[in-house]
Amino acid sequence: MNLIPEIVIGKKYLWRGAVQERVCPGCGYIPGSNSVGQQMVVTVVSVPAYIRCFKCGARRYDIEGYYSCIPQNSRGQYQGIPYTQLEEIEEVTNA
Repeated sequence: MNLIPEIVIGKKYLWRGAVQERVCPGCGYIPGSNSVGQQMVVTVVSVPAYIRCFKCGARRYDIEGYYSCIPQNSRGQYQGIPYTQLEEIEEVTNA
């Protein structure tokens, strides 16, 4: 049994914003602190090489479990989102 879900590149997921268990070493910002309770549909586009702090722009390379996602209502702006905040969307089929 695998407890870590398989995230598929190109698939849409529901992102539920939450505080992340890390702090930016550059400015002390806690990622996710501004997105608690938010949710939106995102498309996973890749596994990132790094993510940037939203506040100071510092790069982080210790990002195992993160995915580059584009929010559905975005102008193509990528966000680094941990897999723990991505939920599969149940596809509705017309019967």
